Amino acid sequence: MPILDFTKIINSMANQTVERPNKSSAGTLSGHAAGEPFEKCVYHKLKQLYPNNI
Repeated sequence: MPILDFTKIINSMANQTVERPNKSSAGTLSGHAAGEPFEKCVYHKLKQLYPNNI
């Protein structure tokens, strides 16, 4: 497996935003729910950059 340059990924994700899943209720996010939108954003970026490695 080749070595991946994560600086390329980090630079491509700068200033990205994610939708808040409960913005209509204005409730608080806690536990895994708070990180899930960010996880999905990172996953999609990795899939875009390295489609055969994810």
